[in-house]
Amino acid sequence: MIFSNVIVKHHEYFKRRYDNSETVVDKAKFHKMSLLLAPHSYRKFYIISTIVVLGFFNRPTFLCYALIPVFFWLYRSIGSKSITPLQFHSRSIVILLAAIPIVAALILIDSFYYGYLTWGEVGMLEISIENFIVPCFNFIRYNWNEKNLEKHGKHPLYLHLFVNVPLLFNILGIFALFGYGDLLKKLLKRKYHLLPTVRSIKGLMTASMITPLFLLSSFSHQEPRFIIPIIFPLVYLYGHKVYEEPDDSLVETKDVKNNINKARKVNKKSTIPFKLWLIANAILALFYGFIHQGGIYPAYNYLAKEVNVHPNTQYNIFTSHIYSIPYSMLLQPKTDKLFYSKTSKYQKTKRVFLYEEGSKDVDGVLQKINAISQVLESKRVRNKILYIVPSSLDKNINEIRVNHTQISIKKVNTFYPHLSTEAMPDITDFIHKVAFVDMKSLNFGELSTSFCDIFKSFGLSVYAIDTIS
Repeated sequence: MIFSNVIVKHHEYFKRRYDNSETVVDKAKFHKMSLLLAPHSYRKFYIISTIVVLGFFNRPTFLCYALIPVFFWLYRSIGSKSITPLQFHSRSIVILLAAIPIVAALILIDSFYYGYLTWGEVGMLEISIENFIVPCFNFIRYNWNEKNLEKHGKHPLYLHLFVNVPLLFNILGIFALFGYGDLLKKLLKRKYHLLPTVRSIKGLMTASMITPLFLLSSFSHQEPRFIIPIIFPLVYLYGHKVYEEPDDSLVETKDVKNNINKARKVNKKSTIPFKLWLIANAILALFYGFIHQGGIYPAYNYLAKEVNVHPNTQYNIFTSHIYSIPYSMLLQPKTDKLFYSKTSKYQKTKRVFLYEEGSKDVDGVLQKINAISQVLESKRVRNKILYIVPSSLDKNINEIRVNHTQISIKKVNTFYPHLSTEAMPDITDFIHKVAFVDMKSLNFGELSTSFCDIFKSFGLSVYAIDTIS
């Protein structure tokens, strides 16, 4: 934007000098100088187009973030004497034409990768429209269906703005909310002259923050990670409010001593948001880095060792109320791949089966485990069934295990710390004992037992399930 503005400014200056020149020599001089100016209208168009296409094929929601920067690239310098609205349309056409080769290349790569197109079909010229696949459109089609989004969880439309922004960016996000409110107030009061213009970097950053947030909030499934990229415009717009540069050296007054003291007071006050920002980041890093779903990685290590120790055993692993275990890292062989030895060819069988039950109730999961264990028992398959569940649900398992007499349920390991927000520990009993019981009749033994139960619920339990013959 700045490059184009400088070039256009020089171009208009040379044109004005050319028009006002009285001699042919002067006219020729300014004409030559205008010809020496660097081209700017279609500068880096192919790189921009390629980035947009690659981003779209990687994840279609990339367009929510690319929309505003590309629009500002198309619109830059429009309205000046030498740049007309026709230039906007010509730039748009150039961007679209430049996208065609990379789109075609990516469709070919995906079609070959997913097996829709083979070299044999190319050699025989047996190619139709069905041989080509565009995965990003499958992504759009899947997410456009509300029933599919319900499988991943539906959220209120305000979640991104009022929950995810403060959660991800804490103090910076709160400043952004106030800034958004200030813009809305100016818009409602029709103070348009106070709003950022489309020719300013501030306008670009403001639109790059608000537009993707608004577009992604229109979908019912909203996860915090979807809006992480708005951190760039947020830092540009409100970073100075979190950490303000010291300005005592820029102030000049007669009383230098008083000025320095005042500046120190200002700087002391301005460090409060920065300290709050550090504290909030430290707390959230501790929570999300080590406590929230913190037992999954050690549980995965346990599973990997367990599977390697018993190479001839089939493992059926059930999980509920936790994030997905990285199944691909268990290094299971492809069952459709043919392996060759010196004397024969063979296929490897799958040994580890993972059943993710989401937030399904424990009783329902155990019923499914019971059914699968009976099938395995009838086939006489050497197997081991494990159920991984937050320790906050241990009480539920102990209560309903008597209803499942055909299987034995035994806890074999627990990993700390772990917290699943899908199965929060129950602290009501502890609160009741502390808040509603007379201190004279308070039993500290019961209180300590209740506190220990809460502490134990911040873990991830692994249960071994066997069939009772």
